[in-house]
Amino acid sequence: MSEQRTIEGHMRLDETQVRVIKGDPKESLAVIGAPGSGRTSTLVELVAARVAAGVPPEEIIAIAANRKLAASLRDQLEKRIRVAATGGTLGRTAASLAIEIIAEDRARNGEPAPKLLTGSQQDDILADLIAGLLDPDAPGAAFRAAAGWPEWFKAETLELRGFRDEMRALLTAMVEEGISPTQLQSLAFDPNAEPAAGTRHRALWHGAGMLAQQYFDVLDQAFEGAFDSAQALNEAAQLLEERLGYGLERRVFDRVQLVVVDDSQELTEPARRLIRAFERGGAQVVTLGDPDIATGAFHGGRAQLAVGWRDEGEPAPVRVELGAVHRHGPTLRALVQRACAGLGAALAGPQRQTPSVGIDAGGEEVVGEETIPIAAQSIQPSEIEELGVITGYLRRLHLLEGVPWDEMAVITRSGSRLPTLARSFDRARIPTTTSTPLPAADDATVRAIIMLGEAAVLGEISVQQLQTVLRSPLFGLDPLELRRMRRAHYLADLERGARSGAQVLIDTVNAQLRGEADEVGEATLTQLAAGPGWQGAKALRGIAEVLARMIARLRAADPIDTVLFEAWRDDKRAAQWQEIALGTDSAAITMNRRLDALTVLFDRAKRFVEREPHASLAAFLTEWQRDSVVDDSLAGPSGRRAVELTTPAGAVGRQWRVVVLAGVNEGIWPNLKVRDSLLGAGRLGEARGQAPVGIIDRRAEVLADETRMLVASLSRASERVLVTAIAGEDTQPSRFLHTLALPELPATFNLGNIDQFGSSDQFSYDQLTLEGLVAVLRRELAADNTRAGSVGVDSEVAGGDAGNASETEYALARLAKAGITGAHPNSWYGIRGRSTEAPLAEVHDGELQLRLYPSGIDSFFECGVNWFVDQYSGSAPSDAMTIGNILHLAAECEAEFADRTAMMDFAEAKLREMNFDADWIEEIQANMVRDAAESLWTYLRREGSEVIANEHAFRFILERELDNGVTANVSVSGRIDRMEATEAGLRIIDVKTGTNKPTKDDLFENRQLRAYQLAHRHEVLPAAAQELAVETAALLFPRIPAKRDGTLWSLAQQTAFNNEDLDLVEDNFIEAALGEAGFPMAGLDPDLDAAPIFLSDHEKHCLRNNRGCHIHATPEVTE
Repeated sequence: MSEQRTIEGHMRLDETQVRVIKGDPKESLAVIGAPGSGRTSTLVELVAARVAAGVPPEEIIAIAANRKLAASLRDQLEKRIRVAATGGTLGRTAASLAIEIIAEDRARNGEPAPKLLTGSQQDDILADLIAGLLDPDAPGAAFRAAAGWPEWFKAETLELRGFRDEMRALLTAMVEEGISPTQLQSLAFDPNAEPAAGTRHRALWHGAGMLAQQYFDVLDQAFEGAFDSAQALNEAAQLLEERLGYGLERRVFDRVQLVVVDDSQELTEPARRLIRAFERGGAQVVTLGDPDIATGAFHGGRAQLAVGWRDEGEPAPVRVELGAVHRHGPTLRALVQRACAGLGAALAGPQRQTPSVGIDAGGEEVVGEETIPIAAQSIQPSEIEELGVITGYLRRLHLLEGVPWDEMAVITRSGSRLPTLARSFDRARIPTTTSTPLPAADDATVRAIIMLGEAAVLGEISVQQLQTVLRSPLFGLDPLELRRMRRAHYLADLERGARSGAQVLIDTVNAQLRGEADEVGEATLTQLAAGPGWQGAKALRGIAEVLARMIARLRAADPIDTVLFEAWRDDKRAAQWQEIALGTDSAAITMNRRLDALTVLFDRAKRFVEREPHASLAAFLTEWQRDSVVDDSLAGPSGRRAVELTTPAGAVGRQWRVVVLAGVNEGIWPNLKVRDSLLGAGRLGEARGQAPVGIIDRRAEVLADETRMLVASLSRASERVLVTAIAGEDTQPSRFLHTLALPELPATFNLGNIDQFGSSDQFSYDQLTLEGLVAVLRRELAADNTRAGSVGVDSEVAGGDAGNASETEYALARLAKAGITGAHPNSWYGIRGRSTEAPLAEVHDGELQLRLYPSGIDSFFECGVNWFVDQYSGSAPSDAMTIGNILHLAAECEAEFADRTAMMDFAEAKLREMNFDADWIEEIQANMVRDAAESLWTYLRREGSEVIANEHAFRFILERELDNGVTANVSVSGRIDRMEATEAGLRIIDVKTGTNKPTKDDLFENRQLRAYQLAHRHEVLPAAAQELAVETAALLFPRIPAKRDGTLWSLAQQTAFNNEDLDLVEDNFIEAALGEAGFPMAGLDPDLDAAPIFLSDHEKHCLRNNRGCHIHATPEVTE
């Protein structure tokens, strides 16, 4: 163990740290220390020692890697030295120092103050320039001729965000290398020649050079005094160099005696030049870093600058290695060392062998006979299960080991996964914060408001916009309800025009915006509003009202932020959302994120109005849509303790007791894609004579950078590490897991000494939620009640009264009182009781009026519950129903078609009016409907029969006196697809578009066909049909070829019933009508005073059939 010494009673330092602090104040140092070796502590004590020795704080500069770390470093320094430095030199970024140097110089020359361009502003400028290149009407537009892009380079590529990212990287590299746009073009290859392998990027440099020149011209003309980070650093370094030897009057930072740099492995080339300029001016430079944990390679960072920052050919600064790791115990230190083994030896040093002087935090935790490793891995079969383990693992440490939420972090390789992690933690009711701001544009509510703004600008809404807004939280329409609306409007317009259901919807809204009315759409909305589809009708009319208000404000030239606010304005919704946001469950966390996103939108709109009062809403929407870069934020913590969700770059300089590395999968971490493969930002040196680097070596460099990010992330933990990955058909754990050689995290655990549960009770991590605890308690309660022969929970216990409650009941009561979902017995399946006992049909003047539809009788007898759900809540339309409707229409219009091709084309055209989730689904359905139409044509045009009627509606009354003296009048109504005369009599046809023929028994029992025979008996068919005796009632299957005679269709025929059989059918129908009204039956003696009841047989029907008794038979599905 290294010797440790106390500096003025403040903190214990090892001898290597003391050597840095007590060293020669004129000698610059490159301090190298392994993660946890106390680099930042050494920096703080070094500054404190110099201040104590008489150096004014304002003559010391302390630089951190980013603004948040700079703010944190400033707080640490000012707390340590108990002096606030005038001039704010303690805790700065290199870019902020550069801007201050430039500002002082411009002020002396009477020029305006400089401004630092943000990433999003750079992106905006490039987007504007590219839009001009692609616009044939824009002044100077010349994508091909003047810009010199190769023929193989598509113009659409310029519009991609990825291209702008590469262009920004190239601009930065040009500044770092001192290459002008003209020089870049001189290094370009002929764009019209075929480039050699590995040189395609140079064929793009002529066009990129022209775009770069336009970019710099815009900065000079429209953004006077604006600098991006690399430009500012280069300019500041040059200004500092120009002061040397001229004896000029004192300037800003001229008296700096010490420059200290934390996390020097994140330095860029322009930052290096600035630091070297300070050293040339007489300042001592002390950098502290570790090249093994660099995370900024993809943003211009150079790990080797941690070892030396002087110019090429100059002697390197004195190198000092810190001699002990204080953060980690032996287990975590060994883990970090194993991770470093994948790095090359080029930047290796003694820091990789630095020993740990600490102990493992708490040792190996032992629960029963289980050992929970300090460092572990968990490989799960899916992302959902991976997230369940992560949230359960952190909750366990929080609840059972007392680790605060803000002492935990989850690090993921890419920031794109942070929103998914945040949503998962929201559902688990674990508070989180992110180092990388989640873009407001990703919020569904914000997207809906933006789309409404776009529609208001155009004065009409598109199909995509309408459907997105309807599904958004603003209106909350689920996909099933939206599909119901589309189908209803499609069917309503089927006989009038050729519009799809979605087209009718937008025509209805747009007509309202014009002050007109779409007759079909309005009538359908009125019909839906009076039935189960009322939510959809209300939402659609709500959108029309919102758009009308927004358009009215636009015409009145109101500010654009007030126009957008109209999309949000709804007092009732605002109150509901406020109530949810003030709650304590996962919905509150999600709602607060949503409201935060809305605040960002309206704040951006307000600032846009302040900046450009007369700009249009269209201009703001264009800026919003293209602004895909999230700027750095100095937003502090919200005041609550929360788990940090971050990336390796966001974790630089941070430390937590527990760290989870999530999603360590091959192709993700490491991601071996070469980042600058399009424009070659990292290959400018090769073009100027440096030795070329092959693709294999470049991938090796990328792997080294990925490994450094892994080492950096693992080293952020001081007590525990969990690494998670997914092993599925298309996803494999990362190669890094083999290197780390971690034990597997046990899948289950017990709750130790908690009395409520015995030592044998095992929990999985996904159960360690309040809802999971409710499930365990309910299962235990059910088992106890089963053993005791009782059911239910005493109402006083459920209300929170301990009384005679068992421990399980009392625990459930506490959870119920706290409002935890599923804890109160009122929410338990089978216990809540009926919501109403009102009858579905009532007796009036001794008569009971009932209705019966033939198409639903069989489904009622199969499962009364499923029939009730479909009848009263609306069943989901299916593709088979769509094809059926089209074929029925085609059969009805049979006489209008010249040949089978005309009928097939008609059917396909009708189908393509519908909306499909994917093009390939549409093609499959189109082929299917064409085949079915051809088959139907061959049946309709066969010889030996003559059509009597198509799509004939009928209705007849069955009257029967019940055993209790009440007369039941049953109205039976339906529609027959086709009736035709054959040599043997009347054939009644029902067209089926399915591919499963019924068995002989099922065909005999088919009540829909029996209803058609009853219709003939009651003489409600056309006269030509009544003159004939029924030969058969049949099901026609156009999609099932006949096996015997080779026809494209097949027929399943129910033989004609005699009068005695039809008498029994009538009794059966009356029984069905009474059952569908919910009356408990005993023959024809229903209990007319009983509450409605519908029955199902789970074992014999619901769990075995393929018709989908979903609501009451399908288990719960969670994300």
